[in-house]
Amino acid sequence: MKILGFTCDWAGFALDYAGMIRQKYSADITFINLRCSARFDMVDGVQALANGADGIFFALCPLGDCHYESGNHHAVSRINHFKDLLQIAGLNPERIGFAHADTTDAVGLKNEIESFCSKVKEIGDLSSQVFDRPELVLRVAAMKRVVSSEPVRWTLSKELELVRKGNVFDEKLDAEAYAQLVRDLLRTEYHKGLILEQLAEPRNAVEVAQATGLSAHRVFELIVELERETRASFDRIEHERPLYVEVADG
Repeated sequence: MKILGFTCDWAGFALDYAGMIRQKYSADITFINLRCSARFDMVDGVQALANGADGIFFALCPLGDCHYESGNHHAVSRINHFKDLLQIAGLNPERIGFAHADTTDAVGLKNEIESFCSKVKEIGDLSSQVFDRPELVLRVAAMKRVVSSEPVRWTLSKELELVRKGNVFDEKLDAEAYAQLVRDLLRTEYHKGLILEQLAEPRNAVEVAQATGLSAHRVFELIVELERETRASFDRIEHERPLYVEVADG
C-alpha cells in the first residue's frame, strides 16, 4: 500500500518532533512538504492516484493558527472538493483524509496517521484495482481533465472573493451554495471528460453512451456544449448518425 502525505512547514514540525521522541508511524506513507497547505493543487492529487497512490493524507496546522492567515481554511475547502470529485468518479472519498496538527502534538498526529492508514487498508489497494478494472483507467483519465479544465480552476480560484470577501456591493455567496456550485461543475466536467476520452476517434452519441454509462441524451447534450467550447466538433454522418471527434488543443 502506498499513501502520499502533504504537510505545511509548521505542521511538519510535529512530524519532526515525532521522530525526536521516537514516535513511529506507518512506513506506508511518504510526506511532501509544502510552504503552506493552500498550495495543494487537485492536479497533484489526481496525478498521485494515477501513479499508484492508494490514499492521500494532509497534515494541516490548527484552524485559527495559520501563518498565512486563512491558508488552512483554503486547504480544507480544496480537500473537500477533491473528495467530492472522487465520489463523482465512483471512488471512495475516504481515500482522502486530513488532520490538524499542533506543532508539539506528535503523538496526536501519529495516531491520526495510523488511523488513516488502517482505513485505507480496509478500503483496499487502488492501484491493483486499476489494473484489474480497466474502467478505472477511464475514470482517472476523466478526473485529470476535470482538474485541468479552465472552468474548474477559475471557480476554485474565486472562492475567497465569492464566499469570504464579497463583491463591491458587499454581497457574499453562501458557503454551501458555493460548495454545491462546485460539485455541480465537477460533475459536469467529469462527464465531459468521460466523453472526450471516447472521442479520440469519431464516434456517435450512442456509442459514447454505451462506453461511458451516461444516457445518450446526456451525451448529446454535453457534446453540444463541447462543440460550443470548441473542444469537440462534428466529423461526418455515418449510418444516418452524426459522428463527433475531440478538437486537438480544444
